[in-house]
Amino acid sequence: MSITITTLKIQYEQDTVLARQRARLIAEMLGFESREQTAIATAVSEIVRNAFNYAKDSSVEFIIDEQAIPQVLLINIKDQGPGIEDVNKILEGRYHSKTGLGIGISGSRKLMDIFHIKTSEKGTTVLLGKKLPAEKLRITVLDIRNITDELIKQKAKTPIEEVKEQNQELLTTLDEVRKKQEELLRLNKELEETNRGVVALYAELDERAEHLKSMNEIKARFFSNMSHEFKTPLNSIAALSRLLIESTDGPLNEEQSKQVRFIQKSTNDLYEIVNDLLDIAKLEAGKITVKPEYFEIKDLFASLRGIMRPLLSNKSVNLIFEEPEQFPLMFSDETKIAQILRNFISNALKFTEKGEVKIRAELNSDNVIFSVTDTGIGIAEKDIDYIFEEFSQVDNNLQKHVRGTGLGLPLSKKLAHTLGGDIKVESKLGTGSVFYAVIPLNYSLEIKPDLSFSEVKLNTVKSKPFRIHAVSKPDAENPSPDMIILEVLMPAEDIWSYLEELRANEHTRNTPIIILTSPQIKGEISEKYSGVSGMVSNMKYFKKNSGITKVLIIDDEEIPRYVLKEMLPPEYFEIIEAETGKSGIEKAIEEQPDIIFLDIMMPDQNGFEVLIELNKNEATRKIPVIINSSRQIGPEETKKLIGSASIINKENFTQEELLQKISNALVIYLQQGFKVQNE
Repeated sequence: MSITITTLKIQYEQDTVLARQRARLIAEMLGFESREQTAIATAVSEIVRNAFNYAKDSSVEFIIDEQAIPQVLLINIKDQGPGIEDVNKILEGRYHSKTGLGIGISGSRKLMDIFHIKTSEKGTTVLLGKKLPAEKLRITVLDIRNITDELIKQKAKTPIEEVKEQNQELLTTLDEVRKKQEELLRLNKELEETNRGVVALYAELDERAEHLKSMNEIKARFFSNMSHEFKTPLNSIAALSRLLIESTDGPLNEEQSKQVRFIQKSTNDLYEIVNDLLDIAKLEAGKITVKPEYFEIKDLFASLRGIMRPLLSNKSVNLIFEEPEQFPLMFSDETKIAQILRNFISNALKFTEKGEVKIRAELNSDNVIFSVTDTGIGIAEKDIDYIFEEFSQVDNNLQKHVRGTGLGLPLSKKLAHTLGGDIKVESKLGTGSVFYAVIPLNYSLEIKPDLSFSEVKLNTVKSKPFRIHAVSKPDAENPSPDMIILEVLMPAEDIWSYLEELRANEHTRNTPIIILTSPQIKGEISEKYSGVSGMVSNMKYFKKNSGITKVLIIDDEEIPRYVLKEMLPPEYFEIIEAETGKSGIEKAIEEQPDIIFLDIMMPDQNGFEVLIELNKNEATRKIPVIINSSRQIGPEETKKLIGSASIINKENFTQEELLQKISNALVIYLQQGFKVQNE
């Protein structure tokens, strides 16, 4: 509902002055501030003056729209003139008046919140509006009556008085403009200073970013180099401990054996610290390499079961692996997943006094969810984020009895992210924890997800200089193969007759066999069929000449050379040693060994340089080389290993693994003359 405050007819010029006075006074009584009062009075004055100059029978009505929120002061100005031509041009500011500036109407429009104009040859109506201040209480009928009474009491001012008042308003407005301009200049100056500060801050941030990048690179190099420096003596201690435990030079008494095992355990603990630090440095430097391959989760669990059971020293705790059923092949980095789960299981066993530690896997859409559940001491909710910080360990009653570096969980989380997954934890203090590793079933490569195990392995072989002949079983009519790759998916007891048939066949009797199978079946086959003697017989078959296999060891350190010599049975191997890269090259040319063990880090020539020299010489180009180093060799460095057959890490290897490496290296040596039929 609208209520009229007052109406004024415009008959004489002094009425235009009175309209302005009324407008300002009403605005003041309605609670508008001084600047708004002037704006309202000026807009009314402009429109009323136009009506007086160009029309007749004009009037101005002041109204309150009390239903609006907020309430609105409306001023309705009417005349009965001939109308306004080009009103759109006037409103857009494109009209130039012959009698004035032509900005009265468009200027008034900018001063008000509401502006409507309706014009025709019968007259013009202009509606102006200004919203009342939001903080002002709502205007009532009684308030409007009081305003009307006050207007009646007010004495009209003369034009001269009005001009003086307008001048005063103008001066006030100009003063406000000056102050705002000064404020604007001050703000501009502050903004310029802020901009300079921001530029300086960005420059400092860039400098710090470069510094951090440099520090990360230095840290990565430090860990890489220091890990080698740490690992070299650790390798020697571990290798010598193994020789003592295996009674290579005679049995130890019970106390000596116990002492050596303590030495071995301490060495392994140090290995874990060094390896974790090195892995974290690689991850942070973006130098970690994902090596995806197809594998069975049940095989992964079988391997973990064998690794983790020796850690189960508490008889009150059961270690349970739930056999995954009907799982597809997983395509990811099995080694990294195993590392994550080993950390989970190791922690669970450490902090579980009784009950069980259960490991299971389930398929959820495109992810495999590995979980390790324990009935241990649990973790407080406030500490869950804390345990993923490097070197962080939560204080508890078991901490004094078990040791850790605080690196396992942070490393596991980074490894999971590298594989495209994540780690989650559910835990309640006093009741146990569940650690989840959510890993994509297929690592993000363009690989067929439904390839069988055989197809994956054969695709790998086909990329090498082999000629492949695939059959369900060897044919006596075919020429003798140089190698047999046998996939065994059946239980081990069902394969004995088949292996015996291969050994009875004159074409395959002495042919080396590579068996692709699960760890369980592989263990049964190795125990019953091949073993060390089987590998040695294979090596004898691969010898270029009859007699002893000649091995050249090129290493500047005496202990690794000693360990290798002790592990190679003298009835099968003749050992030649070289302490430098230069002397190693000379002995390789002179002695023509069957195989070379080569260290990467040597003072005069590194292993890469030695490989280049060996490859240049026709007499040594085809000799198989096994890299024997404690330093991690990245993918870029692997490309430099010209002519090398394989890599063996000094950290931890058994005699069986060493002999298998030699056997495999000699197998690869035969690639130069493969004659397998491709049918």
